[in-house]
Amino acid sequence: SRRTRAPTKSPAPTNSPAPTRKPTPEPTPGPTATPTKNPTRSPTKSPAPTTTPAPTRSSKSSKSSKSGKSSKKSKSKGSKKSGKSSKSSKSRSRVAPGPTETIAELANTNAALSSLADLLSLESQSEVLNTLNGGGPLTLFAPNNGALAGVDVDSLTDDELSSILNYHIVPGEFTSTRRRRGRRLARLVSGAYATVEGPGVIVDVSASGIDVNNANVVTANIAAKNGVIHVIDGVLIPPDDSIAEIAVSEGLSTLVDLLKTAGLEATLADDSAGPFTVFGPTNDAFDAALTTLGLTLNELKADVDVLKNLLEYHVVSGLEAAADLASLSSIKTIQGTSIDIGSGTVLNGNSKVSKADLLGTNGILHIVDTVLIPDPTEAPSN
Repeated sequence: SRRTRAPTKSPAPTNSPAPTRKPTPEPTPGPTATPTKNPTRSPTKSPAPTTTPAPTRSSKSSKSSKSGKSSKKSKSKGSKKSGKSSKSSKSRSRVAPGPTETIAELANTNAALSSLADLLSLESQSEVLNTLNGGGPLTLFAPNNGALAGVDVDSLTDDELSSILNYHIVPGEFTSTRRRRGRRLARLVSGAYATVEGPGVIVDVSASGIDVNNANVVTANIAAKNGVIHVIDGVLIPPDDSIAEIAVSEGLSTLVDLLKTAGLEATLADDSAGPFTVFGPTNDAFDAALTTLGLTLNELKADVDVLKNLLEYHVVSGLEAAADLASLSSIKTIQGTSIDIGSGTVLNGNSKVSKADLLGTNGILHIVDTVLIPDPTEAPSN
């Protein structure tokens, strides 16, 4: 009689769900809620094989009729793992393979950089070549063929050529875009960048393009496995003079005299020192300061400790171009206290930069129209 009974009139026993049973909104907890491990056993209890649900349907029915904490936990964990796996696989599928060639190898195959590749292939420039084939990351401002056509390479010594080539290489990878191949990159912005050679280069990024020491970037963001290449239309020549020598050539004779008295001139004349950023007051600026302080130049020079404290307040460790200063509200000096930077790069509220970004072998000099006086209430901290 059981075999002929219609399932709709009498629900199947709890220990054996009928093949045609529809999932109920409130299933009975217990062993029957557990999915059948061997779906082939289900048809043996059905009177009519034609009405026996396929194993996949039986599985779906079992999942829909699951109840109890253990079932919910199992389902929840499964869905979480599935979600993570799906996200992970999508993330992996979006990452394109990275470049396989080094900066030097790309320069060798780029028709616009064939002259540069010829210079790098010289036996005397093997160290530069090794740098560009190394692990990096590096940024190469690569002069194109037209730029190098204007350079008399034959007149340069091997060391001079090496210095010029190294002056085009910046440690670190800087691009005009924030991301590449799914990873975040350091963005190329206006400011000073140290080079492998030592002296810095100054980059200006604007709506009209990117300039490096007044050379124009004509092709940007050529990706290499050890960095990036920006092709430029000029050759970058490293500076010859130190900060102290630039101060002399710019007519800052009072500053130079005081630096010698304080024993700081030798440091700012040392090509291997630094890099430093120096705010150099004009002669008129020192005259005005001495009048305000009620001192003569000789009286100021007589107290070396006070003089040294004053001059060190004009020196900052590191390269800070005018563009870098414009993004800062203050900057710490080697004296130990800070200079306030206001709108328009006005220092301490009254000193303006009259001539900026004078690149030297050991840093940058900015000429200012007012002597910077340390705040006597602020304790220096090193």
